[in-house]
Amino acid sequence: MEERISVFVFLVAAVFMILSPLVFNVRVDAQRSENTSVLSLPELYKRAENSVVQIGVLEPTLNSTFDDLPFDSGFVYDKEGHIVTSLGAVPDEEDLVISFLNGTVYNATLIGSDYLSDLAVLSIHDIPQGKLNPLPLGNSSELEVGEQVVAIGNPFGISGVLTEGAIGRLEVNMPFEQEGEVDGEQISPYLGIPSILTDVPINPGNSGGPLLNVKGEVVGINNAVYSSTGEFAGISFAVPSNAIKKIVPSLIAVGSYSHPWLGIEGRDITPQIAEAMGQNDTSGFLVEDTAPGGPAEIAGIRGHGTNAAVNVEGEEIGISGDIIVAIDGQE
Repeated sequence: MEERISVFVFLVAAVFMILSPLVFNVRVDAQRSENTSVLSLPELYKRAENSVVQIGVLEPTLNSTFDDLPFDSGFVYDKEGHIVTSLGAVPDEEDLVISFLNGTVYNATLIGSDYLSDLAVLSIHDIPQGKLNPLPLGNSSELEVGEQVVAIGNPFGISGVLTEGAIGRLEVNMPFEQEGEVDGEQISPYLGIPSILTDVPINPGNSGGPLLNVKGEVVGINNAVYSSTGEFAGISFAVPSNAIKKIVPSLIAVGSYSHPWLGIEGRDITPQIAEAMGQNDTSGFLVEDTAPGGPAEIAGIRGHGTNAAVNVEGEEIGISGDIIVAIDGQE
C-alpha cells in the first residue's frame, strides 16, 4: 500500500513538473500580449503619421502673411473620407484642401459642425479608400490624471510634429469664454463639453489634431491653449473622444447635433446666499429663471419670479426659486 502511494505521489510530481513550464509560458505570453498594446513613441508616430492631415485653402491671397494662412490639423475618421477637426480650425473660405504628410492634396468640403463642442467634419473628394487610414477612438472616460498622451499636428505650418505630455486634469471647464452666438443668444462654445487639460505643447496649427494615448487611440481633439499670447504657456485643452463618438455621427448624417438642455438660469448656492436664505446647507443650484416652454418649465421647475430678492455683496439675487440638489440621483 505504501509503495502504491509513493508511486502515485511521484507521478503527480512528475506531471506538475511537466505542466508548470507550460502554465508559466501561457502567463508570460498573456502578459506580452497585453504589453504589445502599449506603443513606444516612435511606433505610435509611425502608425498615426499618415492619418493626421493639414487643413488649408486652395489659393491663399498673394498678400497673405504667415499669421493669415491656415495651417491647422485634423485626422482621418473613417474609410469614407471624413476628416474630424476643430471647428475653429476650419477656414472661412469654401475652397478647402486636405494635405497628407506624403504631400498628396485633395479638395474637401465642410459637411457638418457643432459650435458648442467645437467639432467639425470635412469630406474629402475623390480619394481612394486604400489611402485612408482611420485612427481608432479610445474611451476618454478611462483616462487618468498623470497618464501619458501625445499630440500630432502642424504647429506653425510644420507638418507631422509630435509633442508629448501628461493628463493634468479631467472634466475641466475652461477658465475663459470665447464670445459666440447660437440662435441669437450669447453663450460659451464649451457649454456642456468639459475638456481634458494637459501639458502637451500645443501651438497655432495644432488645433483640430488628435490627442492620442500610448495605444495609438484618439482620446481627444486639441482645440485650445490657455495663454495671453495665443501660443503654448503650459496648459492646453482637448475635446474628449467620447464627445466625438456621440456628436460626429450626427454631423456626418445631418450636418448638426442637437444638444440636450435643461433651460434654466441660476447659480450655485454660496455661503452668503445660504445665509441670506436662512439655511446652513450650501449644496445645490438655485434656479432664478426658466426658458419658456423648455424642459425645466415643462417638468414644473420654477424660478424666483419677481419676489423675495436679497442683496448679497451688492447684487440683488432672487431666492424664492427651486433648488436643484441632484439630477437622476446624481448630486
